[in-house]
Amino acid sequence: MKLSTTLLALLLPVLFTAASCGESEGSDAKESGEGATAGEKGAAMIGPGGITLVDGYEHVRMEAAEGINGRLTKTSGTTILYRIGWATGNYTAQLIDERGLSGTEEELGGGRRFSMAQDQGITFMTMTKEKGDSALWPANFQAPVTDAATVEEMKEMVQSYDPE
Repeated sequence: MKLSTTLLALLLPVLFTAASCGESEGSDAKESGEGATAGEKGAAMIGPGGITLVDGYEHVRMEAAEGINGRLTKTSGTTILYRIGWATGNYTAQLIDERGLSGTEEELGGGRRFSMAQDQGITFMTMTKEKGDSALWPANFQAPVTDAATVEEMKEMVQSYDPE
């Protein structure tokens, strides 16, 4: 079952607000206390797989009623939010298809696919991995960044995600 882009467009800003503020009224997202910084471990477990953190970023997992949510934050203030789970689907590909956005989709080998699009100052990236006839734990990332250096940092981390 696919969630509509409209529903996801309404949910993602709520998640972004909750992650930015720690915990917001009416939201079930809150910090779980799990985290790692690149300086300490260089990698973080963000669901059924891991991600390699770029220097200066730290990971905070957010508890939520559905899926696996969290944020990657750099001391300079950049915050990248993520949501992982089979029900999330490939949000970036949906944006590209339904809104007619220009974006990129790449095959990274081993069944791993990367999608990226930008819309209204927000960069969206998704990693999926296909195994047999099904996709494993799609991971959707978003951040209010468009400058090339920060987008490249985000891309490096997102492409390092592997659900296995």
